[in-house]
Amino acid sequence: MEKALMTRPRCTVHACEMEFVIPRTPEQRFVGTMYKCPMCGNSVLLPSSELTAFLEKQKGNENV
Repeated sequence: MEKALMTRPRCTVHACEMEFVIPRTPEQRFVGTMYKCPMCGNSVLLPSSELTAFLEKQKGNENV
């Protein structure tokens, strides 16, 4: 289950709230929720639970 944010991320350069980027492809939906600064394009990705699980599985395969 995904969790909602209480507030949107803020740009570290401009200190303004970042805008939600609407995912347009299945791949974008898979990776998670993205926010982007409207002034400079600085971005934040909040990984989805599916991506986190995939990366954890890949981490386990490295030790083989």
